[in-house]
Amino acid sequence: MVARPKMKPLDQANFYNKDQSWYMKQHFEYKERKLRFIIRRNAYDFQSSAIVQIQDPSNLAWLGLGSIPYTQMKSEACYAFKDLARGVSKPLTFLEDLRALQDIAKMLI
Repeated sequence: MVARPKMKPLDQANFYNKDQSWYMKQHFEYKERKLRFIIRRNAYDFQSSAIVQIQDPSNLAWLGLGSIPYTQMKSEACYAFKDLARGVSKPLTFLEDLRALQDIAKMLI
């Protein structure tokens, strides 16, 4: 049986608040390529985004690989994260979008 390559995390998920949005950023390695996942959630859906980028090994620049339209994102609007600073587990709502982005990356690499 052939072993399937796995998505290997290179760091812990980083959650932060910036420009009135909540962000989740995390780096992974897949098939010896570095990937960066960025999910931005805003109270206004159209200002939200979920993207995966791949690092170009020749110049280390991050290039767009795939995305999820904001209309298909599963993470909650940012006003739902008011308790994040107190350690409430709301960041788990980003996981569905992260998994969907990982599936996109696996199909394209």
